[in-house]
Amino acid sequence: MRHAPLLLVVSLGFGCGISLEEHRRLVQQNLDKEKVVYDAEMAKMRATCQSEFTASVDRIGAIETELKLLGLDVDFTKSDMGTQLKNTLMELELLRKQRAQAEKDAAQFRAIAEKLKDMIDAGRIQVVKRKGRMTLKLPDEILFPPGSTRLLKEGTDALVSVIEVLETVQDREFVVAGHTDNMPLGKGGAFKSNWELSTARALEVVRVMVASGIPAHQLAAAGYGEFDPIAGNETKEGRAQNRRLEIIVMPRIQEL
Repeated sequence: MRHAPLLLVVSLGFGCGISLEEHRRLVQQNLDKEKVVYDAEMAKMRATCQSEFTASVDRIGAIETELKLLGLDVDFTKSDMGTQLKNTLMELELLRKQRAQAEKDAAQFRAIAEKLKDMIDAGRIQVVKRKGRMTLKLPDEILFPPGSTRLLKEGTDALVSVIEVLETVQDREFVVAGHTDNMPLGKGGAFKSNWELSTARALEVVRVMVASGIPAHQLAAAGYGEFDPIAGNETKEGRAQNRRLEIIVMPRIQEL
């Protein structure tokens, strides 16, 4: 819009038969006017920016003064704020990685449960998350006779099915954990305590797993006896739940 007067002068000039020199003068005159307007606007913008910059500097100075009055080291406070920001960003990145790993573990949990669906539906196994770890839980009545470590045929068949699934789990270690109720063992038996019985049962299952192809260095055996119950031992039903064997899928070292 600012060039409209210039175009009007050019049109009128040639229509009225003015000289080329006069035409150039009129053009220059309009250019000078435009420059004056432009310079004025730029000066105004520079003044506004300078004013805002000065105000910002004053605000920073006021904050530093308040920090000094409070007995705080301004340079240290700035450094501390930078450190806090850096730590916060690191924590956010860690949380992002933990979430990604949790989603990966959940997907693996669902995959294992799906592969063992028939056994789960038949009540021969439970796939649960316990103490933050994926755990395959088998009742001892399908695995061993009372007070014995001799595997029943049904127990061996169940273990073979479980092992076939665990062989697809990459780069994981497994802890085989035996558990009992709190009933004392009969006198004259092979084991003096539930602790020994639960450990011996875990070792027997580890032997089967190794013989079936699970690398020995990925396995460990543990006996908890009656000291890690999942139900009360006051009732027959509770004691039946506590008599169990667990195969625990251990977290990867890098996840810890």
